[in-house]
Parts: sequence; structure tokens; C-alpha cells
Amino acid sequence: MTRFQNWLINSGAVAWAILFMSALGLLVMGLDRVPPFESLSYVAEPARPGQTAAISAIVRRDLRRDCSVRFSRFFIDAAGTRWEVTPLTTATPKGLRAFDAASEDRLRVPVPIPMGAAPGPATLIIPLAYRCNVVHELFPIDVVLTYNFEVLP
Repeated sequence: MTRFQNWLINSGAVAWAILFMSALGLLVMGLDRVPPFESLSYVAEPARPGQTAAISAIVRRDLRRDCSVRFSRFFIDAAGTRWEVTPLTTATPKGLRAFDAASEDRLRVPVPIPMGAAPGPATLIIPLAYRCNVVHELFPIDVVLTYNFEVLP
């Protein structure tokens, strides 16, 4: 046997070191739970059924991380009816950077109010599921945004 073959046979320590480093890397990725998006404040414009309400929020986006996001948008009217605004959608890291470039540190969401929506207080709910690394494919970073507005009579 050559010297290299002997080294390979006796290199269990190398295998353990590789296994340990892999497990450590997964642990570090799993502990990355800081949301890459935060809503700081907002204003809401009310609307009547058939019109469009508007939410304008000041936000913080962490674009240094290569995160993608899956999200949907819906609102709940005063009667408790849930209305879909945006079906489940995915935005890539490049898409998130484009959103920020188009409207830096802002999130503007039009909310079309259906004719059957009950007048009174309503809430726009935006569930976000961020994926910034491999572990987040199984355990995404969940963020839920809620914005209150009014459906006028």
C-alpha cells in the first residue's frame, strides 16, 4: 500500500471533522431567524366598495441577504369576510431588489374593495415566508404584516 492509501484508511478524523463542520454549518443556517423585512409605520386611505383603498408603509428591507419570499395578500372586512387581494406569489432576491429600487424603503399596496364588502373597519393581512438559505426551504422565516383601514359606506 502506498502512503496515501494508508492515510486514507486511517483518516477517520478527517471524516469526523467534515461531518462536524457540515453539522455546524446547518446549525448556523438554522439559527438565522432574523426577518429580512420590517414594516415601521403606515398610513391607510379608506375607500368605498367598488373603489380602491391604499396602504403606504415605510419599511426596512435587508437586501444584503439573498432571500426570496412567498406571500399573499387578503383583507378581512367588518363582517369577518376574507377577500383575496393577491394570490400566492413568489419574489426572487433580484425581484426584491427591483421592488426596493422602484420604491425605496416603501411598500404601497392598492386594495380593491369588492362591491359586497361590509363597511367599517377592515384589516389587510400579508403573510410572508422568507427563504434566505437551504434550511429555510423547510423552515422559512415567517412574517405577518397587518394594516388596518376603513371600508366606507
